Amino acid sequence: MTWGIILAIVLFSLFKIVVTCLPTDVINWMTGKFETHSKLDSRSATVLYKGQVLEEEKKATLISAFNESVFKEKHYVWPGTEDTYLNPESGVQPIIVDAKTGKHSAELYVFPYADRIDVVKKSKKKLIAYSLFSDKFPLNPL
Repeated sequence: MTWGIILAIVLFSLFKIVVTCLPTDVINWMTGKFETHSKLDSRSATVLYKGQVLEEEKKATLISAFNESVFKEKHYVWPGTEDTYLNPESGVQPIIVDAKTGKHSAELYVFPYADRIDVVKKSKKKLIAYSLFSDKFPLNPL
């Protein structure tokens, strides 16, 4: 009976040490699974603005500004209101980013405004809307 308790204490202690001392790469991988505003790679992304594919240099600066932007807030998308997020009444032309991260692909609709950036992330089954802060993001990427 005492051996069982001692063994349970030792196993729990080992589990506690392993969980609290995980490497940084493992922690980044685990938290990356649940990120709303994930970082983009310019090599695996295609950027369209007004139906035109952006040049490599402009695409790289746009993606760099997007990656450096700060997450502001997430907006809840009610079922049936998806079209209002994809086609806002403000008339802003979206920048469409077709991004691939690992096995998953997503389409990002980026609506730049003077005070914020609205992003609508559309994947297979989900539509996620959120806002960002950025000083470097261009209003007109052309």
